[in-house]
Amino acid sequence: MRLRAGLAGLGQLAEAGEACSQAQAEASQSGSKSSVSLAALRCALVALDRGEVTAAVGALEGVLATATEIEDMDLLVSSAIELARIDVARERWAEAAKRLQLAIDKSAALPIYEANAQSMMAQCRLAQGQRIEAERALARARELRSRITMRGAVFVADVALAKLNRPAREKSRAPESLLALVADAEKRFWIGPALDARLAALAELEAAHAASAGDYREQIAASARQHGYGWVLARLQANPGPAP
Repeated sequence: MRLRAGLAGLGQLAEAGEACSQAQAEASQSGSKSSVSLAALRCALVALDRGEVTAAVGALEGVLATATEIEDMDLLVSSAIELARIDVARERWAEAAKRLQLAIDKSAALPIYEANAQSMMAQCRLAQGQRIEAERALARARELRSRITMRGAVFVADVALAKLNRPAREKSRAPESLLALVADAEKRFWIGPALDARLAALAELEAAHAASAGDYREQIAASARQHGYGWVLARLQANPGPAP
């Protein structure tokens, strides 16, 4: 799976928008449905990062429909996973699970995709109270992740696994593994993925009623505003955290 970073993940949203628009123009001249859909996928992810969620969802659903029609498994699984990521962020667990199951069913020869999908599926099943299914998905995600060396390609899985792998007795402690992922992403200048990991860490800090949660929330918001990540700001607003 491609690193979601690219120019957008590096904080260069304007440049990413220009690049994907150019790719769309070039793809439209080729007459290739795969090329057109790939460019549309890239532009949808840029739109999502900017906070244009409705437009991004519509574009991703279009990519999924075309990928299904032309049997392009790479694009089909990519678009299904990205749509599921949006559902997970909105806590639409049933919708996310449906998309993830599609991705899992079609990713037999794509272990990187499946690792990301299974890790999110474990989150969904746990949220739905389906512990046996959650453990099964988690075990599969761990096994797949252990064979993959491209961290950028499975950063989504790493964030999910960092949340899921913590024993219940440690839930009241600071999320060290998530904070380590934040530090690693920032060291690599992966601004977008770092913000995603920060959001996951924030949820853990607020659940534990950590004194640092308020300041951490403000740091995330400041970074998101600086780099233009409207989707991060939207998620902060949708989940304001515990009342003081």
